[in-house]
Amino acid sequence: RVLSPGSVEEAYALAHHAMEMSEAYQVPCILLTDQYLADTVLDADPGDFPTLPVNRRIVRGSGVPRNADGKYLRYAITESGVSPMAVPGEPGITVVADSDEHTEDGHLTEVHAVRIAMVEKRMRKGEALAMETLPPLLAGPPDGEVLLIGFGSTKGVIAEAREILSAEGVAAATVHLRQVAPFPAREVSEILDRYRTALTVENNRTGQLAHLIRAETGREVSGTIARFDGLPFTPGEVAERVEERR
Repeated sequence: RVLSPGSVEEAYALAHHAMEMSEAYQVPCILLTDQYLADTVLDADPGDFPTLPVNRRIVRGSGVPRNADGKYLRYAITESGVSPMAVPGEPGITVVADSDEHTEDGHLTEVHAVRIAMVEKRMRKGEALAMETLPPLLAGPPDGEVLLIGFGSTKGVIAEAREILSAEGVAAATVHLRQVAPFPAREVSEILDRYRTALTVENNRTGQLAHLIRAETGREVSGTIARFDGLPFTPGEVAERVEERR
């Protein structure tokens, strides 16, 4: 899972979400920040950073699965694909881990049937994780002339560029992707259908987001507004380059 905050407040909320998802599905969860966000200094109200509830998903003692010999099945095959995880260090719990395919109790195996079952287990986990994908944030008219798509710290500048374009009579909207993996392919495809021109706004030379959209949705965006000289975009620059492409 890869999350992409576009503001300090969003970084706070997504960091909490990352921890929740990582523990719930027992997978790595990456908070994809960038230097622009890391260097940001702002004044904020304490209310912008509320205390968020913690939903722990660790199982204690008798609640963990065991085999006939009483061994803890750290990688128990379950319908959801997620194996119940014991509290680290709890008495009577031994975890066996390795880098190759393993049985439910963690030991190496070359049994094909076990390999297949474990792969299918992980696929079920991935499918469940994808069901909790954070949808993109759409701002502006639900359909129109121009759609600006970004992730990470382009969020604010794209929002201001939309305001400039709207003041000039351009029906512009923005999409901010706060999650890029698993990619919200269905939602992005449905949004793309409603705009005449769709442009990604990216601080890289190769149009990484445009390539990702094509790979995940099979759809080509109209183009990319790129800046890669080491400086951030300005709203006026983005608006001007949109006008050039209309």
